[in-house]
Amino acid sequence: MTRVKRGQSAAAPHRPWRILVTGDNPDSVELISRLLAEAGHEIDRAEARNEVLAILGTHAPHVLLIDVTHPGQGDALALIEAVRKSTSDSVSSTKVVVCASRGVSALFARDIGADEVLVRPFFAHTLLGTVDEVVAGPKEPAVPVTSQNR
Repeated sequence: MTRVKRGQSAAAPHRPWRILVTGDNPDSVELISRLLAEAGHEIDRAEARNEVLAILGTHAPHVLLIDVTHPGQGDALALIEAVRKSTSDSVSSTKVVVCASRGVSALFARDIGADEVLVRPFFAHTLLGTVDEVVAGPKEPAVPVTSQNR
C-alpha cells in the first residue's frame, strides 16, 4: 500500500518535482511557473535556449516545460531534440511537456520527442495533473470490486 500525504495523489508519491519552465512569452512563463510553485514544485525559469542548456547541464529537472505561444518557434523544437539526443542519462530522462496552441508546433513537438503536449487553453488542474502523470506515470485504473475478486 502506498501512503499518500495530504495534497498528493497516489500517482505522485515523490512530489515536489523539479521543473524547468521556458517559453517565448514571459507572461505565460510567469503564470505557469506560479501555478506550479503554488502546487509545491521546485521551479527554475530560463528565458533563452543557452540558459536552458546551462541549467540542464548543472541539474537536470524532472520536467522541462516549454511554452510555445507563437507558432513556428524553432528554439522550442531544438530544445526537445537536444534533450532527446543528450548523452547524459539525467538529461535524457528529463520529461518534456510542451504547452502550445493548436497547430503544427503541437503536432511536431510530439513527433520529435515531447512526452506530452498541452493544447491551449487549459485549466490549472490539467497542467498539474499532466506534470504528475508524465513523471510518475498514469494512475492505475480503478478495479471494480466484485464477488470474484474480493
